[in-house]
Amino acid sequence: MKIVSVAEMVQIEQDANQAGVPYDVMMQNAGRGLANWIKDNLDLTNGIIGLVGSGNNGGDTLIALTHLAHYNLRTFAFLVKQRPDDPLIVNYTQAGGVVIDNSKGQNLDSLRAILSQKPYVLDGILGTGFRLPLRGEFAALLARIQELVSRLPKARIIAVDCPSGADCDNGAVSETTFRAGTTLTMAAVKQGLLKYPARGFCGDFHLIEIGIPFAELTGKLVLPELIDQDFVEAALPIRPDTGHKGTFGTCLVMAGSKPYTGAAFLAGKAAYRSGCGLVNIATLDCVHAALAGELIE
Repeated sequence: MKIVSVAEMVQIEQDANQAGVPYDVMMQNAGRGLANWIKDNLDLTNGIIGLVGSGNNGGDTLIALTHLAHYNLRTFAFLVKQRPDDPLIVNYTQAGGVVIDNSKGQNLDSLRAILSQKPYVLDGILGTGFRLPLRGEFAALLARIQELVSRLPKARIIAVDCPSGADCDNGAVSETTFRAGTTLTMAAVKQGLLKYPARGFCGDFHLIEIGIPFAELTGKLVLPELIDQDFVEAALPIRPDTGHKGTFGTCLVMAGSKPYTGAAFLAGKAAYRSGCGLVNIATLDCVHAALAGELIE
């Protein structure tokens, strides 16, 4: 999973658009990817409600809800901001979805009633372009919505690309930032979401591919990558069935002192558990006596 700044992500999307992957195709891919992940990983018995802003995250959310509605799942789109003459809303309602227009802040009772049924919440209000601080009536509205949503377990809150209210470059958060159990990040994870305090609002990350050909576009730009399960599985060598401790490398740990025997224990145990075949610990006699019966491997 690649890590990008907001500016890098904007440039990569521009390059993809010029290379023949239009913005609307990327958005359709994002919405479809969201819907597929949600359908495959969540129990939607209680339905799902999307909190829809005016930007691209709101568009991704509407497209996802449309696909889920086509699967005859119970869905709601709660418009936090106006999306005038938006064909995505037309498509969603034609698929059987229910739209609640709260752009003027008058339908929070409807939101409260839906949330009382404990649905999943798809947070698509604010996106990667958000910058603190929040101000005015919109800040007050978000505070009221966040207070209602926060009564649900965070595992039921799914962030679209980023939790609303988090700065995707520097990791700052607003007082009304939504605390998600899962963040479905588009194409790459944004660097600010790996910094605290924002990291504590993201939950688990899952990548949604949107059709960007990174290998063709980034050229000499070397993007860092998040170490996740897929990365580790690809990086670790395959162990042969005939392997033994002499096959998998030897490690020398120099650690420990009289007051800190635990340092040698923890370092040695970590080296062994990481996959090294044979671990040697060079330490003091007093530490050896303490470890001999603990690190029997």
